[in-house]
Amino acid sequence: MVAKNTVTSPPVMTGQKYPPDGRFVAFQEYNSRFVYVYSFETAELWTSEPYMQEDDVRDRVLGWDSNNQLYISRHFGNCDFSKMSQ
Repeated sequence: MVAKNTVTSPPVMTGQKYPPDGRFVAFQEYNSRFVYVYSFETAELWTSEPYMQEDDVRDRVLGWDSNNQLYISRHFGNCDFSKMSQ
C-alpha cells in the first residue's frame, strides 16, 4: 500500500488489528471495501483504494504475524445468491 495521507486522527474503524510492535493499526471503515493502515508514529494513513480497479472487489484485514507483516484477504465478485435458484 503506497497511497498515503497525513491525518490528525484516524477515521472511525471496524475490524481493527494491531501488530505486535503496536506502531500501526489496520482496519476497514464502516461499509468500506478498502483496507487502511494508520501509523501512530507519523500520523500517515495508507489505503488499498488506488489498487482497486473493479467495483466488486473487497479487501479485509486478517491480522498481523509475529514479524509485523500484515495479511489481508481480497474478494472478487458479488455474492448474489438470488441467481442460484434460476
